[in-house]
Amino acid sequence: MHLTDKHIKDYKNLGVIIIKDVLKDWIEPLRVGFRKALDNLSTHGRENINDDKGKFFEDYCNWQRNNEFKS
Repeated sequence: MHLTDKHIKDYKNLGVIIIKDVLKDWIEPLRVGFRKALDNLSTHGRENINDDKGKFFEDYCNWQRNNEFKS
């Protein structure tokens, strides 16, 4: 992704810009990586909340053992 002169001008004038589809190619690999992380917890992994309002999951250093996160 290359920022255009308009992007830079808008950011300077407005303080914010929208850049669409920058992360688009990362979504599916990250989805696969998260599934691997959830299915293969390290000794540090745990689910802290699991109720009808949602879930909260944590683990440690998944990027070291998960190629999708390394990339």
